[in-house]
Amino acid sequence: MYKYLIAAAIAVASLSARADYTMIVPDSPGSGGAVWASVIAKHLSKYTDEPIVLQHVPGARNIPGMNAWHNKFRHDDKTMVVSLGSHAVNFLLEPVDYNFADYSVIGMMNLDLIVGHNKAHDPKTQKSKMAGGNALNDALAVGIMICGPQPNTEAYLACWKERMTWVNGVAGNQIRPMYMRGETNVTRDPPTSWIRFYEKDPNTVVWFTHGLKDLKTGKQIENPNFKGYLFDAGISLDLDNISVSEEDKQSFAKLSNQDPNLLPEIISRAYKVWKSEPNIKLSKLKKINCPVLVLAGDDEPFTSEMTWQMYEAIPNGRLAVIPGASHNLVNEKPKLMQEIIKDFYKSLDFPITKMPNRRAKRQQKILRNS
Repeated sequence: MYKYLIAAAIAVASLSARADYTMIVPDSPGSGGAVWASVIAKHLSKYTDEPIVLQHVPGARNIPGMNAWHNKFRHDDKTMVVSLGSHAVNFLLEPVDYNFADYSVIGMMNLDLIVGHNKAHDPKTQKSKMAGGNALNDALAVGIMICGPQPNTEAYLACWKERMTWVNGVAGNQIRPMYMRGETNVTRDPPTSWIRFYEKDPNTVVWFTHGLKDLKTGKQIENPNFKGYLFDAGISLDLDNISVSEEDKQSFAKLSNQDPNLLPEIISRAYKVWKSEPNIKLSKLKKINCPVLVLAGDDEPFTSEMTWQMYEAIPNGRLAVIPGASHNLVNEKPKLMQEIIKDFYKSLDFPITKMPNRRAKRQQKILRNS
């Protein structure tokens, strides 16, 4: 017995001598956090004089590993820790030992998280089921996506209970197998794991991503590898401060043949309108006589009734509802949208149709005078 212990001690001592740097991973081997921690260690090793060895310290909501590093190793210059997204949530919501204000940051990973669902599952009409012990931030995002804007916390909780089943206390390395077995219909993973396990899975589709951080502006931006899936709660728009990239300015100049610096001014004016309007009554819309195209997706943040009321109120209006599109239809169905707009501009004359209804009286008058 003692020989085995001594042999084990020698092996550990030998390992420590050969690899001085230790990276504590507060998650289980094979989990999403462990996968990208291995990626970090690989690249960080290029800048250290010794290899970096991963030491997994899993536990409930990833707290034990972070607490262990704080209490035992935070003053050791050759021991580092990988802080996961759940640690920020836990720091705000639970009594923990660690305190981010006490630490020096070696580096930050601009990491996105991908949330997807079974292809046969419709989150808009069917009850969603997700598992996890750490993914509180993902659960919150899924809840907002499912429920949309709500007046208060109580309303969100009521909607959550009705539309969502959360399987709590599931270890990180069991979330994916549960989903693959069909026990849940919503899942999440960082890009490295998503590409490895889900990208070629015909039964899984991307729902949304958390996005990346623009290191120059500090704003949330779209992941270029997952375009069109940026999470948007509809409540985070900063109407007082805008940021326009040089790429967007040049793209605007190329398309419009106008000064690229005009784009921030246009966006700023639009933001002011969004902040104070709409406050136009339907009675005022009835006074608009020029041709107007009312264009909307079939999944807007406002009701379809509002779209129809606008269209019905404008005497010379046209209505186009793009199927399978949200308020971000410009990026979701750009070709179809462009064709509709081009068709609208081809003929701005009052529409003459074979079976008119709301336009019948005006059409008859035009035909009589023609």
